[in-house]
Amino acid sequence: MRATKFFLSINYTLLVSLLIFTNCTPNEKQADSSEADKWTSLWNGKDFIDWVKFLARPHHDIDFPGLERGEDGKYVGRVGLNNDPLDIFSVVQEDGEPAIRVSGEVFGTISTVETFENYHLKLQFKWGTQKHPPRANAVRDSGLLYHCFGGPGSTGGAWPNCQEFQIQERDLGDFWAVGDSVKMDAPTIKVDTLLHQYDPDGEMRSFFHQHQPKQYTDVRIIKLMDNEKNNGEWNNLDLICYGDSSIFVVNGEVVNRLYNSKRRSENGYIKLSSGNISLQSEGAELYYRKIFLRKIAAIPKKYQMP
Repeated sequence: MRATKFFLSINYTLLVSLLIFTNCTPNEKQADSSEADKWTSLWNGKDFIDWVKFLARPHHDIDFPGLERGEDGKYVGRVGLNNDPLDIFSVVQEDGEPAIRVSGEVFGTISTVETFENYHLKLQFKWGTQKHPPRANAVRDSGLLYHCFGGPGSTGGAWPNCQEFQIQERDLGDFWAVGDSVKMDAPTIKVDTLLHQYDPDGEMRSFFHQHQPKQYTDVRIIKLMDNEKNNGEWNNLDLICYGDSSIFVVNGEVVNRLYNSKRRSENGYIKLSSGNISLQSEGAELYYRKIFLRKIAAIPKKYQMP
């Protein structure tokens, strides 16, 4: 009798497990599997051995050693790769933990050597106090750049061609299409005569550089809500990229979603789903820490649309 009860119990457990598994959608099964994957650190907390620094042409009010100036006093060219005597990007201890300090004094990026596809990236950032020309009187600005291609400075002499998770005071979580080679779709509503805001129930619209006329409305998507913490506090950012879609999460809230990301090629637009990851220096001091990434096999259930 005891043996019979034992085998009945095993069979019942197996049946329940089978029913739960078969009632999951394929995406849910994949997402559960992906969520069990381990996070890996993109930054070792010591140096920039797996990253590349790039600095653009400094503002003429910045004293950059060894860089040529023209007769008008302005710098002639860009600083270039891995030339950072001013420590625009440096390793510091902040709030008792290692962090990347970005001074913002010269426009530029620090980029991963490796390219990534189908991943969940998370990091923390907080603003510092310093601001520099030409943005000394502007709001603090930086950005998390992803799906980067074409190399550092490939667009505008400062940034790579890429998609941007905007990090800017009062605009944290906005989207920008950087360069004239990227295009994507998003559901939005019009908030004034020019600008569009992400809305999950909005009308799907394409965003890309349109040269005639060229307006910010073509390349920017305003975030759904403002969820930024006060200056000096650490913010948690999540970037989920799966296929040609991406999701922006600010302090636990989804604030933007993109679909059908593409890049221009000789034969028209092709799918854009991978690239380097970069952090911007854009006139303001800030700190980054706890930069982790894990590969995913689907959008995690927590961020799937109902």
